[in-house]
Amino acid sequence: MSDNHETNTRRDRFEKKRTNTKLLTWLSVIGGVLVIVMLSVIFIGRESDTTAGNEENQAEEFALGSSNQEADEPESQEKKDLEVNEVEGDDEEEEEEGQNDTEEVESDDSNVKNAYKSNWEAIGTSQEGPHTTSFEQGSTDWQEMKQAVEVATGIPSEAQIDQWFGGAGEQAVEATVSPESNQDEFYRVHLEWVEDQGWKPVLVEELHEVERR
Repeated sequence: MSDNHETNTRRDRFEKKRTNTKLLTWLSVIGGVLVIVMLSVIFIGRESDTTAGNEENQAEEFALGSSNQEADEPESQEKKDLEVNEVEGDDEEEEEEGQNDTEEVESDDSNVKNAYKSNWEAIGTSQEGPHTTSFEQGSTDWQEMKQAVEVATGIPSEAQIDQWFGGAGEQAVEATVSPESNQDEFYRVHLEWVEDQGWKPVLVEELHEVERR
């Protein structure tokens, strides 16, 4: 009987131990599953936060980019307009330079230091009807002659010292002037009248001294 009791006790211990082992196994499995579930929840939550943050950042960047683009558009248009104006300005300067190119010419007159001509245009006129040359100072014709002299010499009409004005043929004039800044310089300008267009410079001669005829 003692042997049976000992056998039963061992069996009970074995059964209890096996039960405990199964319980620990199941607890381990359940614990592992819970850990996996918790990690999944945490990972998904972080991923959602990251995605939401990225979308928010992208939205902000898009809004900022749109704002910058709108701000840059007027500047870009202004830059384009400036470039166009610069090109047009360069073209106008080149055209003006082409119109005012001078060509040195030889002269047989010993009183002429140097002489030059260019493709000057008639300066225009406010006079109407048949033209009669007038040497009366202050007259319209006189003022227009001085304007033509300014075009050819670059000396402003109000800064010209009138040395001599005289006729040089039909509808032609020779005007000799000095600049106020240096009255030892003498320029003789040959002018021709163009009907309905005014006086046109045709030749400029820098003189050693004034000639009065």
